[in-house]
Amino acid sequence: MATAATHRCGGAGTTDQTPARFTRAEVAARAANGAMLCVVNHVVIDLTGFAHPGGQTILAKHNGTDVTTLFGGKQADEKRRYAHSEGARRMLDGLKVGVICDDEEKVIDETSRRKTTYRRERVFLDLTEPRAQAHAPSSVGSDDGEDGGDGNTSEGVKEGTKHTQFSVDMTKPLWKQVGVLGARGEYESWVYTPTPDSLKSNGSNTTPLRFFDNDLVEALSRSPWWSVPAVWVPVAAHAVYEGRRNMIQNENTVFGLLALVAAFTLGWRLWIFMEYFTHRCVFHHIYAGAWGAQAHFAMHGCHHKAPMDVGRLTFPPTAFAPLVFLFKNLFAAVASLLVKATDAYFVSCYLFAGCLSAYVVYDMTHYAFHVCDASRLRKITPKLGVLKSKHMTHHYRDHRNSFGISSQYWDNKCST
Repeated sequence: MATAATHRCGGAGTTDQTPARFTRAEVAARAANGAMLCVVNHVVIDLTGFAHPGGQTILAKHNGTDVTTLFGGKQADEKRRYAHSEGARRMLDGLKVGVICDDEEKVIDETSRRKTTYRRERVFLDLTEPRAQAHAPSSVGSDDGEDGGDGNTSEGVKEGTKHTQFSVDMTKPLWKQVGVLGARGEYESWVYTPTPDSLKSNGSNTTPLRFFDNDLVEALSRSPWWSVPAVWVPVAAHAVYEGRRNMIQNENTVFGLLALVAAFTLGWRLWIFMEYFTHRCVFHHIYAGAWGAQAHFAMHGCHHKAPMDVGRLTFPPTAFAPLVFLFKNLFAAVASLLVKATDAYFVSCYLFAGCLSAYVVYDMTHYAFHVCDASRLRKITPKLGVLKSKHMTHHYRDHRNSFGISSQYWDNKCST
């Protein structure tokens, strides 16, 4: 598929000082030739491979056109209002490939804004704090290059406080760099702004973020989607088999069948409860300091920073295994308190199987929300389209709401 990079005016490369120049007719013609281009505020945006939260049909409908009013949510003839957040506006910086020639002078001067480039994100850090100096890795260096970040006090910062413009280098391991941000209280605003180059739907179009220097630790922090059902469906099935065998041994066939349905359903509902409150109270709680930021980034922050990193859309089985078997033993202890000893084992097996099965459905649903177009999900059931919309709102508009993924039950309960 053709992209804007192969269609720039004059065929020359671009720099921040001399951006590629397009006419509106060229944008439309190149879009018709296979590129996915649009114009926002007189800037040409390349959306080839971009995983739009609302689905690819929205991009196809407006390909090659000026979507400034639509981007601002002011299109009168649209059935929905598509007003975008400030975070979405910042994402455009990493997708910009040029400007419109015939009205280039109208392009907004963005030199005073926080700048995000394709693989480097600049932030301001106070180097007078010893903790920041102690945690500063070599991959976070003074920005004394193209934008004049020479270590001087930045505009708008209180006089007498030493601030230097620093870069978070997205091409290098982020673990130590995240610690620096946490030490200075800059982590939360950084992590909830997705990096633009992570928003490609095709994994081959983007370089995944790297956490750790050690290759083995880095590999264990990632997992393909199929590893979740491949590992945990057999475990859940074995739990049902063990429960069934124990039920037959205790000659509780009638009660056992009822217990199977009841315990399996209870385990499923229990997961929906755990899904919501773990996401809200654990994954979105950030402890202060370097270690707090690093812990949050490892658990969940990485997903918000790079929501289309397909290797981190599901929880690695190696990391999840201790929790699985902890809950298996916990269910056995709870069942022994609720039913007689001869029934406790198979009841706990069914409870565990229901909870684990619901987890597999959750993780697969979450993966689908990030890689599948909304129109495909709506063909399966309209509810999936609604859930995807809610989850994309959580990522790109307001991370403080819509914590349920496979169900909105607890979101609805806790919002009333």
